[in-house]
Amino acid sequence: PSNLVKAAESQKINIETVPGERALLMYLISKFQKLDPDVIIGHDMRMFGLELFLSRCQKLKVGLTASKIGRLHRTHDAKTKVSTIKNPTCGRLLCDISVSARELLTKCKSYDLEELCKTVLNNEQQQLYRSYSIDQTRDSFSSSMSVVDLVQATLNNTSLILNIFCQLMVLPLAYQLTCIAGNLLSRTLMGGRSERNDHLL
Repeated sequence: PSNLVKAAESQKINIETVPGERALLMYLISKFQKLDPDVIIGHDMRMFGLELFLSRCQKLKVGLTASKIGRLHRTHDAKTKVSTIKNPTCGRLLCDISVSARELLTKCKSYDLEELCKTVLNNEQQQLYRSYSIDQTRDSFSSSMSVVDLVQATLNNTSLILNIFCQLMVLPLAYQLTCIAGNLLSRTLMGGRSERNDHLL
């Protein structure tokens, strides 16, 4: 929508527009490299989000993506299948709260974001959660305000993920488990309970 930036400003949201998906991915990677985070926090990133991101980058020829989101220089990203890239975030800790919650909340029925919000957060925070289907996401681009609503929902969900991460004390607990077992922190965050048991034995 042509008046998207003005609509976003009216809601005190800063939106930057790009001409297409490839430009968006390149913009995201440049921002990521500038921030240079030590820890990446998300929900369902290890099994879905990260692989989807890398496959889109590969299809749209955004080169050496795994080198850019990790700290290990790779030279064959363009020829390598996404599914065979081992540890694309090498050099950074990847904390997937859906993986961590499986170890810390063993009685939880489901580990999707909505269920984790209900289990971990208070009622006021739970009400911020909103889910969009593929069709709803597509329809959101019919008007400026619906795009702004989508952006706001995404920002809210991101803050919920961070709140769950803090409430579960994922990193401090993972660090303690790593010190006890004597393995790597990155492996602990992958949920390798059996591997930790092997180290202890």
